[in-house]
Amino acid sequence: MHIYIVIGCFFVAYFLACNYLDLLEHKLKTHEHSYLWTPWFTYSVRLQSIIFIAVETRELTQAVDMSQSITRAAIMLSVNVILFLSSFYIVRRSKNAWFIGTLCSLNPVLWIYNSYYFFKNKSAFSPLEQS
Repeated sequence: MHIYIVIGCFFVAYFLACNYLDLLEHKLKTHEHSYLWTPWFTYSVRLQSIIFIAVETRELTQAVDMSQSITRAAIMLSVNVILFLSSFYIVRRSKNAWFIGTLCSLNPVLWIYNSYYFFKNKSAFSPLEQS
């Protein structure tokens, strides 16, 4: 189930990211900030974290009702809350939030790719001009 949610969120996030970039380019009247991966990653982890917060909250309440170990559900709930909160700063191009979100994704492939992306495209993390 986890992989289906991740894949679904990834594709929905693509459309959200493209819309975000279109609005940003229209607002700034430039194309120099068109780095698709940053908002795509942002919206993907935001959608995933919302879904998994709901799933983990449900598992947490069931574990309490059944007197089972709640450690795993509590840890995953915390990770997803941090991931959700960091998504709001990633879209604002925060370098620290980028790495926190990458680590909280718990995906080694994203750890490698996002590290490579950061060092290759440092200009994607420069602050946006205020209008």
